[in-house]
Amino acid sequence: MAPAALGGRRALARGGHRFVRPLPALALAILLAPATTLADDASVVREIVFVGNDTTEPGTMLREMTVHVAEPADPEQVERSRQAIQDLGLFRSVEVSEVPVPGGVRLVFTVKEKYYLIPSPRADTNSDGQYSYGVQLRWYNAFGLNHTAKATLKYNNRQAAGRGTALEFDASYAVPFIDGTPYGVEVSSSHVTEPVEAPAPYDEVRDSARLLVSRSLARHIASQGWRVGAGLQWQRQKVSGDGAPPAQGTATALVLTAGFQDVRHNIYSEEGQRGGLEFVGTVDEHLSDYDYNTLTAEYDGSWYVGEAKHQSVALFAKAGA
Repeated sequence: MAPAALGGRRALARGGHRFVRPLPALALAILLAPATTLADDASVVREIVFVGNDTTEPGTMLREMTVHVAEPADPEQVERSRQAIQDLGLFRSVEVSEVPVPGGVRLVFTVKEKYYLIPSPRADTNSDGQYSYGVQLRWYNAFGLNHTAKATLKYNNRQAAGRGTALEFDASYAVPFIDGTPYGVEVSSSHVTEPVEAPAPYDEVRDSARLLVSRSLARHIASQGWRVGAGLQWQRQKVSGDGAPPAQGTATALVLTAGFQDVRHNIYSEEGQRGGLEFVGTVDEHLSDYDYNTLTAEYDGSWYVGEAKHQSVALFAKAGA
């Protein structure tokens, strides 16, 4: 019986490999499967943390990122996200590190914020004798949401015949993204009072206001790519004084805009390009005392050249009619 039993085992070993030989392979597969899963899990983003953002809201930075929680921590996308945050222009530096956590990694973005409230004197002159001087207050990253507010007060002498020094004030507030949506809004206004000395003295006052709603068409990085907009612009010219001519009155115009941006902000320099196109025009004098149309286009680009860091050549162009 013993030989028969031994012979039976040999038969299984020779002809029954479907049962005997797969066992080690199956066991090996079972042993390796958890290791493979753990290896995959180790590269999954489980948490994203920001450090140093005393003012900036996390959502302002998350909106720019191309890597997200529960996605693989692909090195290319992690670096792209770091650069996208830096491209906001709100920080002196942006660094990222990966910290192992159960089931994956934690991405830690460490930022150093800039000064966001900047008062500055303004002065300008040229060879034609024109000059202006005043002060400007700029508030970048307002409320930590990457909003921008500006206000400028200045005196401006254009050296135009018969005209004196004008007092000018303008203010604007821009919201690139409303409550996390791709829509933005910008409001602005200006006021100019300019004395006219000939042929008889009088004061000319010019007021304007604009409301523009825009939409980002970006697919990945919210602040890069195309943005289109539409809105209304109102302006009024009035005069006061005994020698004043008839006033031009008011005009309400349609505003259409389109712009593109693909810029890498590298702290001490920029590389990339941006451009814009704007049309402003009245519609058959509806809500207007006169008719006008303007079309402007502008472009600027920067390219690195040579071996030195931050060494670049730039092109700026603007045209209008």
